[in-house]
Amino acid sequence: YKLEKYQEAITSFTEALNLNLSKPEIFENRAKCYLKIQKYQEAIADLSAAIKLNPSVAEYYYYRAYAKME
Repeated sequence: YKLEKYQEAITSFTEALNLNLSKPEIFENRAKCYLKIQKYQEAIADLSAAIKLNPSVAEYYYYRAYAKME
């Protein structure tokens, strides 16, 4: 993500999720990559999953609202 290789990061985060679907941070990180490449529906889906796992993180709602506005 930091190297702006968003598609590669998406692949890595997807692999991580295949191993463990209980980490909302992974969904958030993948969603941020989707936002960077303007795949808003995918970002919304990931952020919704993150919210379901941990509804107390305001940042998840912020990013999801941003994706919905776009």
